[in-house]
Amino acid sequence: VLVCLTAGARAVVTLTVKTDQDRTFVAVNDPLPGGFEVVDPTFQTESEEDARHLQESTARAPYWGGFQRSENYDDRIQIFADFLSAGEHTYSYLIQATTPGQFRSPATFVEAMYEPEVFGRTASGSAEIKR
Repeated sequence: VLVCLTAGARAVVTLTVKTDQDRTFVAVNDPLPGGFEVVDPTFQTESEEDARHLQESTARAPYWGGFQRSENYDDRIQIFADFLSAGEHTYSYLIQATTPGQFRSPATFVEAMYEPEVFGRTASGSAEIKR
């Protein structure tokens, strides 16, 4: 996956997780390429337009059977579901390109936290941020 943005630009990232059966305690770790940061549109310092755009680009998951919460870090976002029903689930979040350069995009990792034999991983990729 090659991502190319201009410094200061924002983009919506959508993760899709598919499972053929109901799962409990699922965690997704999505590391960001260098030069990017997660934007939390609920902060008062952020634009209401960004929050509206993020809401429009994703259907809200039901409280039970989908992803309920997330944790934002400097280098990744983690999302969690106590119960993930069989089928396809999506989760979207907002990022901002901050530093020009070429960066590696690490693989996303999803796992059933208490069943280590149940996991999945995406391919890694690259990202470029232009001035």
